[in-house]
Amino acid sequence: MKSYHIEGSVYFPRQINMAEAPEGFYPVAKESLSYFGSRCPNICRQCDWRAEHQKISIELLLSDSRYRCADYNRKDGVSVVFKRIKK
Repeated sequence: MKSYHIEGSVYFPRQINMAEAPEGFYPVAKESLSYFGSRCPNICRQCDWRAEHQKISIELLLSDSRYRCADYNRKDGVSVVFKRIKK
């Protein structure tokens, strides 16, 4: 399991499971992103996978944690957005 430490976590150190992401994407902790001062305070709009997420079947979303971003739905317990891996 690949993982990395979220630096500066106020509450406790956590590990993001890098394998817990859709193919072609990597997870980034929501708490590490800035949305203050942006035109849209919805941090989910910073997710590159959001459009695909809205097309995927609910059965797949519920059965595979790689497609889940909420901390309570993920095995690593970290709330994330997915960023596209640039080639």
